[in-house]
Amino acid sequence: MQGNQSKKPNILFILADDHGQWALGCYGNKEVKTPHLDELAENGIIYDNFYCTSPVCSPARASILTGTMPSWNGVHDWLRKGNADTSKYPNMKDHDHFKKKDHPINYLEGMKTYVSQLHEAGYSTALCGKWHLGASTYKRPEFDKWFTIFGGGLTSYYRPDFFEDGKFYDSHEYITSGIGSRAIDFIDEFAEEPEKPFYLGVHFTAPHTPWSRENHPERFWNLYEGSSFESAPRLPVHKDQVKTCMVGYPEERRRENINGYYAAISAMDEQIGAIIAKLKAEKLYDDTVIIFTSDNGMNLGQHGIWGKGNGTYPQNLYETSVKIPFIMRNPWFGIPGERRAEIASHYDVFSSMEDIAGLAISKQNLPGKSLFSRDEKDSIAVVFNEYGSVRMIREEKFKLIVNYDTQEETLFDLQDDPGEMHPLSNTNPIIAQLRLKMENWFAQYSRPEKDGRVRNVLGTGQEDLDLFNPEIAFYYEKEQRSTMY
Repeated sequence: MQGNQSKKPNILFILADDHGQWALGCYGNKEVKTPHLDELAENGIIYDNFYCTSPVCSPARASILTGTMPSWNGVHDWLRKGNADTSKYPNMKDHDHFKKKDHPINYLEGMKTYVSQLHEAGYSTALCGKWHLGASTYKRPEFDKWFTIFGGGLTSYYRPDFFEDGKFYDSHEYITSGIGSRAIDFIDEFAEEPEKPFYLGVHFTAPHTPWSRENHPERFWNLYEGSSFESAPRLPVHKDQVKTCMVGYPEERRRENINGYYAAISAMDEQIGAIIAKLKAEKLYDDTVIIFTSDNGMNLGQHGIWGKGNGTYPQNLYETSVKIPFIMRNPWFGIPGERRAEIASHYDVFSSMEDIAGLAISKQNLPGKSLFSRDEKDSIAVVFNEYGSVRMIREEKFKLIVNYDTQEETLFDLQDDPGEMHPLSNTNPIIAQLRLKMENWFAQYSRPEKDGRVRNVLGTGQEDLDLFNPEIAFYYEKEQRSTMY
């Protein structure tokens, strides 16, 4: 993939948080303002059919890094515990995240990440931003530089709990600006060794909640004052909507949520522009592959849902929850401004990173394939997704969702019904074909002891490696969550 380059390419990997594909200008949204990401798309490739592996933060992130499915790596839900030993940081006792007991759990212990592969190949490596895979105070050996936050969620954009230089501190800077400025600092350090390739993972928390006005700079909030927000539909609340999400009812709350969501995206877009400008100023841009994606999608009224995959119980795998942006500028691949229709997934990132660096593709039992070594048949590839007992297979035309708790099967024709408004008959013979194909695939790329179908994944968070024993204290929430409205 590198051609005749003498030096391996630098890699800038930008990961948003809860950013649905539909909420970007280059994907057709006329309301959200994302000039820098739109420019990146003009200079790179847009993937129109890119999917996460699970529509919630931590499982999606684990899959990106390891190239494995949740039912292989065991991270099935967002991680509510396992971040750090809160007793060791008395200076943080007044911060909400440190008021509860916690202890570090390395959820990816013993697993290879693509960053491991890059580091072994001579890359300088850095994490800048959200980790949310446990043990945030433990700098994994494949990272030379480590700047992160305590866990996943935020109480306020203006009160991040940053972990830097071996300690937590209670910051009052806008978190998106803080992550962006540290990323620029890391580029300064990388520029001191221009002959050595670098990998920089910039993991923003935007546009995750909270979305209220006081959480975002006024100038970004004001970009959307007076907007009609027609890009987000007004639909009755979904029958399975859960009460833990920022539901957009009544209309005033709907407008506040969408305004805050878009403001967070625009603020992140500005920081991305500044990071790319820094690459250009340091004469690193032409040697750098830039990738922008999100961990999972988000519903702001689509299907009547507010939230992502766990915005409902049972969890949902609608396109708006599982389809995410993927924009890549690679000077050695593709045509600037090209749109690619091939179906691909975050589990393809692992092999793609190895390919970018000119490494031999791993011979592990991984489901993904490099984006740079596909033939015509791959343009109609199959993609898979899971969240606990709910699994999905999507081919070029049809998409099947199976809930293994209830054995409910839902089939959509995505060519005739891209909005998934009209499920096909449950007697359609394609259901049996797709289900068999899906079950054979998962049999190859999951492990019985990690199988999400039998581990009581509720969408309410994972506390440890063995969370899903039926005796867990909050198992009763399963029934409560299904009866909000």
